[in-house]
Amino acid sequence: MSRNDRGASLIFALIIVTVVSLVVTSVIALTFTSTRTTEAMRAQAADTYGADGAAQIAINALRTDTFNGIPGSCVTSPSAMVLPSFYPGADGSAPASAYVSCAPSAGNGASSGATSANASPGSAALTLGTGTGGEDGIYVGANAGPIKIRGGVFSNSTINAAAGGITNTYDNPPTAAYNLARGACVNQNLIQPAAYTTCNYTAADPRGTDPGLLTPHGASYDPPADAPGDGTIGACPPGAQYQTVTPGRFTSATALNLMTGCATGIVYFMPGTYYFDFNDAGSHVWNVDRTYLIAGTPTIPLDTTPTPAQMPGACVLPGSTSATTTSGVQFVFGGDSQLALSHQGSPGGQIAICASKSPSGPPIAVYGLKTALGGPFPVSAQSGCITTLPPATPRCSLISTDQSPNTTLTIQGTTYAPRAQLTVNLNNSTNQVFRWGLIARTLYIGTTGSANLSLALIDVPDQAASPIPAPNIMYLTVYLCRAASTCDSTGTPRLRVKVRVSAQPPRVVNVLSWALAS
Repeated sequence: MSRNDRGASLIFALIIVTVVSLVVTSVIALTFTSTRTTEAMRAQAADTYGADGAAQIAINALRTDTFNGIPGSCVTSPSAMVLPSFYPGADGSAPASAYVSCAPSAGNGASSGATSANASPGSAALTLGTGTGGEDGIYVGANAGPIKIRGGVFSNSTINAAAGGITNTYDNPPTAAYNLARGACVNQNLIQPAAYTTCNYTAADPRGTDPGLLTPHGASYDPPADAPGDGTIGACPPGAQYQTVTPGRFTSATALNLMTGCATGIVYFMPGTYYFDFNDAGSHVWNVDRTYLIAGTPTIPLDTTPTPAQMPGACVLPGSTSATTTSGVQFVFGGDSQLALSHQGSPGGQIAICASKSPSGPPIAVYGLKTALGGPFPVSAQSGCITTLPPATPRCSLISTDQSPNTTLTIQGTTYAPRAQLTVNLNNSTNQVFRWGLIARTLYIGTTGSANLSLALIDVPDQAASPIPAPNIMYLTVYLCRAASTCDSTGTPRLRVKVRVSAQPPRVVNVLSWALAS
């Protein structure tokens, strides 16, 4: 009996078709998965390259101190930079943008003494007065030529270059030779370098702020401890070579004016803190005349009358290797107490003041009190003609010097007197120097016609010029936004980088860790 096998053939055909379909479907699925994986890998690689490139740009910006276009940004406070349409999209898609946030490590400061990153007060000369009563922030009447200032100049009002002008000689880097005035400049052509001079400056900038008001700031700007007692003035018995003054509070300008320096004419202020709050009858001006005032650990013999050339280095400099946190002095002024350097005979007054090495912030040599100190030996805040606005006439200056060729003034340490005026008249001597910069309400500079202006009147060290302690550990987080013209922290975090920035220029940035962000 013959059989019909058509049904079996159909079954075999269906099996073959099914198997082939499954194989083809699997191959198609595999191919699709492979394609999607390839595309994802390509996009992921693009993200990786983009994040890497954005981090490299941010690191270079840290190295050149141009992060976010603002000097000190990121190093002193959290900030960020945006890189719009930064990286080409994968397979011709729209470009991706990046956002790099930067935050300093909490509590990790680079400051560790007078040669650390914040050994500078920021600018060489910072004046905080706002021009009340027509007062200039900085006035220069230099008949003998331009005054040299080595470091940034920032006036919160005007710079009046009435004669001679200002030449900023800082060159490490040259962009640190800025001259900035919130107000107008008189004879702006006399303020050099012109390329780094800006008048009517309106940008937000911490360099124009009293560093004692910034957060964080070096502890140097905090008020000193209360006076522990009254200081003493040594006598000059027969045979005494020099006169010794011990730390503490002084309430009589007359008593200080009677100092003679004994046989050598040297008045030696031992290391420590001195508080001047004159409240006796008569003038409150301590006049240094015909004596050699050496304040701090001496570097020259005290039994021999020094020469004017010895005075700038007559005490241990706060930046030297032999400096300690107790090797120098701090002169603290309250009330309307004033210090004047003058010449009423031969020799003229000679002053050398050396601050101690500072554990945090610049080494402060002269401190003008903004708030009173208490305790059994109180010291009042600066007041009276020192802080009068409109300014007192004639000028009432915390520190003033005359034009005698026989006087020298050297302050080795920052002068911090944000409420007071300083008046400096230059002469034939080159030793009138404010080392480590000054901060005051206003600054008046005059000269004789034959003044020697070869050296900088105000100088700031080569260490990084930051007005607040600069943390040297920073964290960079890179966010990417695919196919977007801009980006922010809502983007996808791709990379986190921990870096360390060197404390001294030229800046070196070392990468401590480099990891994918989750």
